[in-house]
Amino acid sequence: MKIDDNLVLGLDIGSTKICAAICEIDRYSDLSLKGIGHSISSGIHKGKIEDPRELLRSIERAIRRAQMSAGASSAKVFLNCPFAGIGFAYNSGIVMGKEENGIISLSDKTECINRSKTLVKTGEQTIMHAIPLFYKVDQKMVQNPVGMVGKNLEVYTHLVLGNTDNITILTKLIRQLNLQVKGLIYDPLAMAQVYLSDLDRRDGSLLLDIGGRFSKLNVFKNNLLQKSLVIPIGGETITADIAACLKVTVPEAERLKILYGTLDISSIGQHETIEITSKETGRTDIKKMLLCQIIEARVSELLKIAKKQIKFDFGKTYPLVLAGNGSQLKGLQPYLLQNLGLPVREHIPETMRNIIESPSHASAIGLVLYGVKNQAVGFVDQQKKTWLGKMIDWFLPSSS
Repeated sequence: MKIDDNLVLGLDIGSTKICAAICEIDRYSDLSLKGIGHSISSGIHKGKIEDPRELLRSIERAIRRAQMSAGASSAKVFLNCPFAGIGFAYNSGIVMGKEENGIISLSDKTECINRSKTLVKTGEQTIMHAIPLFYKVDQKMVQNPVGMVGKNLEVYTHLVLGNTDNITILTKLIRQLNLQVKGLIYDPLAMAQVYLSDLDRRDGSLLLDIGGRFSKLNVFKNNLLQKSLVIPIGGETITADIAACLKVTVPEAERLKILYGTLDISSIGQHETIEITSKETGRTDIKKMLLCQIIEARVSELLKIAKKQIKFDFGKTYPLVLAGNGSQLKGLQPYLLQNLGLPVREHIPETMRNIIESPSHASAIGLVLYGVKNQAVGFVDQQKKTWLGKMIDWFLPSSS
């Protein structure tokens, strides 16, 4: 299949599904979706890669379906990493300015950031991102120190850490598919490109992504990821609770959650019943309230963990933006508003809807958007490339 230099693959490796999105970059660095492919995640258990061969087959299926949809292929890929072992830390780095004129240079800034990475000593974790939140020049806080006059430069950095084994295995698998890894990205940074507006990222917002087995809560401000939290509770956790408490199969629990589940407890009649298929007694009626209390208990636990780990001390003007398949739970938006006191939004901004056909594509496309924004890839002028190739061929001696 033909490889196009202006096609880039976004590969979202989730705990329950894999999504591959082939996107085209135009000369204005805008994206259009050309092909999409999905497969069930295999070889991953609780966010850790346990069977690389099974995972490779799952990735291949998703990519092949995307290629068939696009009618073309890409050699460049941005991907995320399974969430087991993901961690976060803060550290500072300090350097003395080296320029004779006392002006802070770009190399001073780079060295300062590199020194802030020395916190991580263990081989179990690898730094995926080092996000400089702010700098100080001679103890005065600044956003960008380059060009300023000063003797001492300090940076305060938010470090995103990934599991080294997961990263090593995943990189090898992608290379086996003859793909070039252009970036390994912490997933919420990609989701933020889709769900948050420029204003959200600048003025402050929270992004809550409820996936299958994990939920990620992230705070953005000044166009930077300020705080992060991964919680091992997701949509599948709620389904498993329903299955265990009501003694039904997992498919039956999922059906009940989708059809009858709601967090709007006050709307449920005291004597309202629903029919379930129990593994022990077959078809039977239960109170709908029981089902919804099971759901509410797990969502309440998720919020308690979030409140404890990330303090909600940044004012009620910060919007909470919902993402992920788990956010489709009925009554979730007003429930969060009531329990957190924050304005809640769950839709993709209008500016993104021309390329995002479904929320299930958001992360895969967001990975490519993040790569383009950070200039890891860009538009390739095919005419100039062809002309340059001809010039090289003309100057090179013939092999005959």
